[in-house]
Amino acid sequence: MDIPWNAKTQTIQGRQYVFIDTPYWNAEKHRGEHKHRYIGKIVEGQFVPNGKYLLSLEKSGTVKPGPVPVTECKRQFYGATYLLDQIGDKLGIVDDLKVFFPDKYKQLLSLAYFFVLEEGMSAYRLRKWALTHKHPYGRDIPSQRISELMGSIDEASKMDFSVGRLDV
Repeated sequence: MDIPWNAKTQTIQGRQYVFIDTPYWNAEKHRGEHKHRYIGKIVEGQFVPNGKYLLSLEKSGTVKPGPVPVTECKRQFYGATYLLDQIGDKLGIVDDLKVFFPDKYKQLLSLAYFFVLEEGMSAYRLRKWALTHKHPYGRDIPSQRISELMGSIDEASKMDFSVGRLDV
């Protein structure tokens, strides 16, 4: 945005502010005075208007609010994974996974969702599935990370989880 033609700048404590100077007659003091309305500042050589000034431009119709840039747009399937989310919450499986595998539970849930919903598919196919489905981990788990994840869960962890589930 460009600085308005009638704006001036003033440096205050090392920062350059932009204001509109409006002269007026002060009848009480019988002299001319000025009102400064600050409308923004200069940052790295660019005029950055403040919110109040932008709002006044929008209200006057000088500037219409523009579209907000989209940083990401994607469509994902959510029906079946939503159902699995609800089942996991209702049965307490998610809470138990959080207790026994606090740093891995989202990855484990996403893997479980994939293997349940895509019966018979190989783990390397998770990449495409993760892009098209909403799931707890929210992103791809590369094939090598899946192997590492599964290898990191030892028999003792499995038993602790199973016994913990039975105590409930």
